[in-house]
Amino acid sequence: MVWVKLGLAVILVVAASLAVLVSCSSTFNARAYSALQGDNKPYSPFEIADGLYYVGANGVSSYALETDIGLILIDGGYAETAPIILSNLAELGFAPTDVTLLLNSHGHMDHAAGLAPLKEATGASLAATPESAAELARGGRDDFYLGDYMAFASVTADILLSDRDALDWGGRAITPISTPGHTRGCTSWAFEVSVQGETRSALLICSLSILQYPLVDNKKWPGIAGAFQKTFDTLERQPCEVFLTVHGRLMDLDGKKSRIGGDPSAFIDPEGCRSYIAYARDRFEDRLASQME
Repeated sequence: MVWVKLGLAVILVVAASLAVLVSCSSTFNARAYSALQGDNKPYSPFEIADGLYYVGANGVSSYALETDIGLILIDGGYAETAPIILSNLAELGFAPTDVTLLLNSHGHMDHAAGLAPLKEATGASLAATPESAAELARGGRDDFYLGDYMAFASVTADILLSDRDALDWGGRAITPISTPGHTRGCTSWAFEVSVQGETRSALLICSLSILQYPLVDNKKWPGIAGAFQKTFDTLERQPCEVFLTVHGRLMDLDGKKSRIGGDPSAFIDPEGCRSYIAYARDRFEDRLASQME
């Protein structure tokens, strides 16, 4: 699998430069950043596995998971992604009020800004780990690297979850896995799904991107390198058959979607999962070694 090596880091530099030149609101930042990314276009929803649906935009992922008491919705995209998600749910036959639980991977505006409007539209509860809840309550402000650039409407968690403490929601067990690095509260999510009658372990991996982070002598987060290393150790041990990511390109969303009609097992990709984790770890270790020099 070929990974995009510059992408987000280059776009962040360009978008941040625009923000310096123009005194603007977080809404402008979001629209400028999204326009540069080209990642918030409508995208037809589809079923990945029994009761697991892709409902996000073309570039920022969102997933709906059926339970006995409604849908779990993971990630809200930009504020402007919320209507896309709701439209996709309607196309699949779900009403907004069918969503009863909201989860999030991390507190950056391209994954969390949609949570506030989605919470209002659905009436769903929001569950998060304490570190993630703090990011969401701040609306992404005072980020250790981005400052207020990725700010969004703050949203309050209703349920606090402990790392690896599975939440039983309508007969569906879903487990938060603390994977800090990209943000302090970065959370991956593990759960089981059925594919062609067989139970498979699904893993939604929070972003592993290191952007241009200082990994050595980071005054705002002295322990960032250790956090990343622990995250990679954690993910390498985690079962991962159905491989899911917060950006579709990282899991070959388009390619797998094109195959799933004739191959229901298209998203069973443990090799792709391991390759992604290994690639991200190699990039981290190279950057760390370079900074230590």
